[in-house]
Amino acid sequence: MNLFATLITTIALSLSAVGMAQAQSLRVAPTSVEIIAPGATATITVRNVGRQPMTIQSRVFAWSSGGATDVLANTRDVVISPPITQLAPGSVQTLRIVRTSKKPIRSEESYRLFVDELPTKARKGQSGVDFVTRLRIPVFLTPQNAVAKSLQWRVRSSGGRSYLEAQNTGDVRVRISDLQVTAGSRYSSPTRDWLDTF
Repeated sequence: MNLFATLITTIALSLSAVGMAQAQSLRVAPTSVEIIAPGATATITVRNVGRQPMTIQSRVFAWSSGGATDVLANTRDVVISPPITQLAPGSVQTLRIVRTSKKPIRSEESYRLFVDELPTKARKGQSGVDFVTRLRIPVFLTPQNAVAKSLQWRVRSSGGRSYLEAQNTGDVRVRISDLQVTAGSRYSSPTRDWLDTF
């Protein structure tokens, strides 16, 4: 059982995912990747919808959680190919995610794929601030016999405030796409319709 399966998450905000990540001229699909053992590969598609060529760099980091913050670490267990690619205006490139580690997947492994647009020489010479795009794609490697998601809910108080906490006792991650809380001390847990695998 990995860290995500035992992490107690304080719910502060509910986010809904879209089918394609986008920032400026760079588009990436899908917005999350799952590889189920014994599989070891997956692909994503990057697209330049702008009018200028771009160079992108892709990197994979091991991803865990240290309380309320993400912890990223360098890894060679999962790699991306090609790591650097050039995209002409309107062009599309397929990137391949490969798990290189030969160890069996015994619990869900979590990674972050960073797709960065690199500044071009032309843009470096321009005046003003040069903004570049960074997209972060979650990548999960899941054992074939993983235990289904299971949430336990409770309310705790700290510093005069109340917090709703969810503890995931399953072997795979859970995305909370909607949440309803009643007034007063009683609260309602999300039904199965409001929970979705990320």
